[in-house]
Amino acid sequence: MSTGYLIVDLGGVVFHFDHARRLERFARACALDPEQIHALLWLSGFSADCDQGRYGSTALVRARIRTILGVPPAGAAAGPAAPPPARPASK
Repeated sequence: MSTGYLIVDLGGVVFHFDHARRLERFARACALDPEQIHALLWLSGFSADCDQGRYGSTALVRARIRTILGVPPAGAAAGPAAPPPARPASK
């Protein structure tokens, strides 16, 4: 018996995501404003890379998001907050 795969395009097809609300929720979880998060996760190409399957697992995606946003790994002892990543240059 072979393993099968189901590929589903969730964003904008199966579900509607409110991008502004998503950014606000990220902002509440880290020390960045929504515009910074948008630049770091979407304008940087990270989201597109995720859509293209460039990360092998959800665990890698989560770890990369935490690194990009400066959020400590899940279960890490709380310590001084790391400074937010540098903001990408505006064009």
